[in-house]
Amino acid sequence: MRSAAYHAYLMHHIALAVHLHECPRYQLHVSRATDWINPLPLRVISEGLQYLAPLTLHFGQNPMATKSVRRQQSIALKRVYDSPSANDGLRVLVDRLWPRGLSKDAAKVDVWIKEVALSAELRKWFNHEPERWTEFKHRYRQELAANVDAIEHLRELSKTKPLTLLFAAHDTEHNNAVVLLDFLQHSPAPHSRAAQA
Repeated sequence: MRSAAYHAYLMHHIALAVHLHECPRYQLHVSRATDWINPLPLRVISEGLQYLAPLTLHFGQNPMATKSVRRQQSIALKRVYDSPSANDGLRVLVDRLWPRGLSKDAAKVDVWIKEVALSAELRKWFNHEPERWTEFKHRYRQELAANVDAIEHLRELSKTKPLTLLFAAHDTEHNNAVVLLDFLQHSPAPHSRAAQA
């Protein structure tokens, strides 16, 4: 029988692998996580997973998933001016205006949903001033709650593949995409106007 220290070693690295897999920012699968924590071999991870029952180890599948819990597709944020990556999934521009000085070929935007962007009035009022951030979040969330069809469109897209929400703002912490992502992740899905008609 292996020592308690050995099992603790397994649990530590399995937890790390699971964390990397679950974190939308990194968008890693278990197979890539094992590469990241090299030289820990896949055999050790497989052995350690038995202590985290009822887990399953399928590449490309969430190892924490059960029949009653399903992992939502990841949604990430990225400046549209940053270089596109194969890990971006579906690249969705969520600004109302096209990014200045950027060609369509360079932007590699798959979908442009300008309807989900903040209103021109709110954009002018906020003016990217951090001291207005709290009130901006409140006002923009009100706009999003009323923008049922555009939000439902984004939710439907997120069911098919990972999304990267693209924005042009220099401030990566205080912008519309940050609020939009939080809204998508933590607000209940509304019924579309089309469904209500």
